[in-house]
Amino acid sequence: MSQLWAVLILLGLATVHNHVGRVVADFYPLGVCYGKNGTNVPDPKTAVELCKKYGFKKIRLWNGDHDALEALIGQGIAVTIGIKNEEIPALTVLRAGSAEAWYRTNLKPYIGKVVFEYVVVGEEAIPGPVGDLV
Repeated sequence: MSQLWAVLILLGLATVHNHVGRVVADFYPLGVCYGKNGTNVPDPKTAVELCKKYGFKKIRLWNGDHDALEALIGQGIAVTIGIKNEEIPALTVLRAGSAEAWYRTNLKPYIGKVVFEYVVVGEEAIPGPVGDLV
């Protein structure tokens, strides 16, 4: 009889543990960083399929990767898109229209089709050579 109780208690604990993990995952969606610098990086369509399969709800693109953005259309994955450090000087107010051109090229075609969460300007840009521009 004591073995039966032990099994029932363990099953109950396993059920509670599994349920708590699912609740936490719903409140704290996980994400991935996707870029093409690396070895054995999947193509954008495969990367998005893997995100969906494993429940990732957020993705960070290091730059305006149009193939990745096309793959993300209608997928319901929140996108953070980055502007590289070396692109920052070209997007300053000193170059009229350059930031607007970046927007027209990288965001505007996908507005309403892709869920954009953030635009990140630079990576560890402060302090640094472009820190005063951020």
